Amino acid sequence: MYRVAAVISALFFCGVAFAGDCKKTGSVCVDSTPCKTISGQQVCLSQFGLSCWEYEDTYTCIKPNAVNYCQPFVDAQPACWQTSSQCSQWDSILNSGCMKYTQTWRCNDPSKPTPTNTIRLNDTYTLISSNYDASPCSSLSGNTNCQIAESRCVQTTPDNPLPPGISSSQVAPDGCYKKQETYACFTGRSYTSECDGYASNPNCTLQSTSSCDPDDMINGTCAYTERTYRCMSQPPKTSTVTDCSGQFFCQDGKCFDKGYENDPDFARAMALMEAAREAGTYLDPNTMEIFKGFDSRCKIKLFGLANCCQKSGGGAGMSNKNMALLAGGAEAARFFGSPYVYDALYSSDVPWLVNRAIDAWSSNAWSSTTLTSFYGLKFSFSPAAGLEFVGFDPYSFALQVGMMIVQEMLSCEQKEQILALRRGQNLCHEVGSYCSKKLPVVKTCIERTKSYCCFNSRLAKIINEQGRAQIGKGWGSAKSPNCSGFTQEEFARIDFSRIDLSEFMDEIMRNIKMPDLSGIQQNMQGVVQQKVQNYYQRGSQ
Repeated sequence: MYRVAAVISALFFCGVAFAGDCKKTGSVCVDSTPCKTISGQQVCLSQFGLSCWEYEDTYTCIKPNAVNYCQPFVDAQPACWQTSSQCSQWDSILNSGCMKYTQTWRCNDPSKPTPTNTIRLNDTYTLISSNYDASPCSSLSGNTNCQIAESRCVQTTPDNPLPPGISSSQVAPDGCYKKQETYACFTGRSYTSECDGYASNPNCTLQSTSSCDPDDMINGTCAYTERTYRCMSQPPKTSTVTDCSGQFFCQDGKCFDKGYENDPDFARAMALMEAAREAGTYLDPNTMEIFKGFDSRCKIKLFGLANCCQKSGGGAGMSNKNMALLAGGAEAARFFGSPYVYDALYSSDVPWLVNRAIDAWSSNAWSSTTLTSFYGLKFSFSPAAGLEFVGFDPYSFALQVGMMIVQEMLSCEQKEQILALRRGQNLCHEVGSYCSKKLPVVKTCIERTKSYCCFNSRLAKIINEQGRAQIGKGWGSAKSPNCSGFTQEEFARIDFSRIDLSEFMDEIMRNIKMPDLSGIQQNMQGVVQQKVQNYYQRGSQ
């Protein structure tokens, strides 16, 4: 589809005259002799009551001149068209109307010669339309079995330079000169599946198959079915654990038990501490909700056209800990960064999350004034003002997110790309899917939209999934997901002893850094040497 170009035109001025008529304007006596001899008889004017034998009449006439100097433009229609016509000479004698018209014509080819008795006024350019020329797609757009599945810009510059006086914003208000439209047409039944890779994977097991939505039924056959597979991402492994119980120390025949049992509740206690920290940090100030989720959606164009509901693992770099490392080094990450929350993935649509995180990060760990930016977020720090959120740059965010997106997601909207990153970090709960576009006549679904409730930490998602089930709080429908957080009353009803935190506890254990024994030993040696040196230095003074 192409933009309609501007029309180049020339402005001409010409005259038109019409046929005439006559009118008596005067009469003069040319023979007023009182008496004359006519046929031997004397005849006098007085005998007849007359005063003149002969009159001479004067007439004023309009000479016929039906010449139309604008005829060349009339003959050139529709390449030329009349823009104005006005009377330039009125018949003040006969009162018959206009004797001469002056017309203005505009033609779209200024290279043509100017006709005689015509004045060329100027050359101007007029934009007659900024609409796309849809004729190349007319066979599909007029087909009732077809529907636009995708429309994208493929050219942002004109084929030829624009004429003077015509701007790009006039010709292409949306910045696009050529669009490519992809149509989905119902031509019969064909089989395409995105589940083949899971079905053939020995590490995946089919868990459930959804019932057919009435929108997806075609002549008694279901055109779209959802299957849920459970896949083992890592092979099982065996770990050797040291049993520290039953250890005795003996000396001089006296023994005592120096052993101890492993603490199985350490990771769970850490998980509950993190839950309390996040609940306090990310309380929504507007709704007073805890562990609030956010409505996120993506589209799947059926028949294999496009799938914008894929996952991407690139979002791992957007944890608050990694963000702090990018911003201020290891010291900042030590004091500020939690490895369990992903505020950067929500900075574009939920900016208050970032502000809350910064409030929790505030510390004098950064000793100098600094301005830094990462993932489109700008921060400043000074000892006097502390850490402050300066602003959000969506273009930088889009650029850095785009570097993490799989190739197949590049044609998707930015919010769908960000959702892929969120899902890649297991931050989202799927609510459902619904048909969002159909063919107009046969009503076949050609696009489905999936709805998710996404959270800024895996812990928040776990508490929502299990806490909602405890208190009977649902997720809403696919078209209207309920991603609200817990009110204080709802949160108090959750029995945390019944919540399975094993997924998050595994994450905690992965983030535990075991001490470096060699480093500790070297540090102790350095401390001892420094103590000894200080002792002798003081003694020599």
